[in-house]
Amino acid sequence: MKNHMIIIGGMGPQASSHLHSLIVVGVGKGKAPDEFPMIIHASIPTPDFIATPEAAVGAVKMIQDVTSNLPMKTASVIGLACNTAHLLLDDLTNIPRKSFVSMIDAVADDIESAGHKKVGLLASPFTIKSELYHKALKARGIAVLQPNTHDIDALSNIIHGVISNHVPLSMRRRLTDIAKRLESQGVDCILLGCTELPLVGIISKLPTIDSLSSLSKAMLKRQAEVN
Repeated sequence: MKNHMIIIGGMGPQASSHLHSLIVVGVGKGKAPDEFPMIIHASIPTPDFIATPEAAVGAVKMIQDVTSNLPMKTASVIGLACNTAHLLLDDLTNIPRKSFVSMIDAVADDIESAGHKKVGLLASPFTIKSELYHKALKARGIAVLQPNTHDIDALSNIIHGVISNHVPLSMRRRLTDIAKRLESQGVDCILLGCTELPLVGIISKLPTIDSLSSLSKAMLKRQAEVN
């Protein structure tokens, strides 16, 4: 089996399911069944390393075990449907780098292409603390502003609400309020740097960068190049 796409997800499952849908929709209208790419979607129920970084060892082992049974070497495109999980990449030796599309790079490329210079970052506490996006964007001359400690705690609660299938309308209002506090500091776009946050959504007067959307477009672009 060759020329297929692989989604490594489940962290959480709602987000990787949405990525799958974005890829299918991104192929375009009026397609016959055999014009869609073959997609292998592994939704892996990993330990919660997003809330508990110490659980990362168990998460890596589970991802390694599952991907060892997938046709990774013959994949044309591989995507990891979790921003925070990109921090585990050095230990995920089953992922061939030649076919891997980084969500972090895809997002940073979209922000740079749009000409943004000061980004308001909404993400998991682990991602913010690691400065995963700070580093990628700083290398492109783009500044990053992050929420205050109270708002970072609120983001964690929102993210885990999505994973537990509990997304009341009040969560969108809370996320919007956090974004507004960053807007007041002069950012020129808002980055939803956790894959659960696009599923909540925000109301903002500024452009919003959705990490799932950026990854889906980058994966489809790579697939088209291979073909």
